[in-house]
Amino acid sequence: MNKIRNRLAHNLEATVNEEDATVLLQGMFKAFREAGASGTEKQISTNPIDVLEEFAEFASSMLHAPSGQHSKAFSLALNELSGRAD
Repeated sequence: MNKIRNRLAHNLEATVNEEDATVLLQGMFKAFREAGASGTEKQISTNPIDVLEEFAEFASSMLHAPSGQHSKAFSLALNELSGRAD
């Protein structure tokens, strides 16, 4: 994911490609995306830029949710990265 960010941030001509979409469409994001469309007629876009935009929304909402079910895990991970103990 960092390779994607670096390429897009440091090259004004860069585009989001199928390989980028494949990298983003893993794990929890893929599951949430599929669950969100389940039981609806909503079509899931496979356009790489759409995948990137949806991933950005998903990631920001996960990091923003202070009392969500994942907030403790995010807090522990951030504390570990910064060298603090909980």
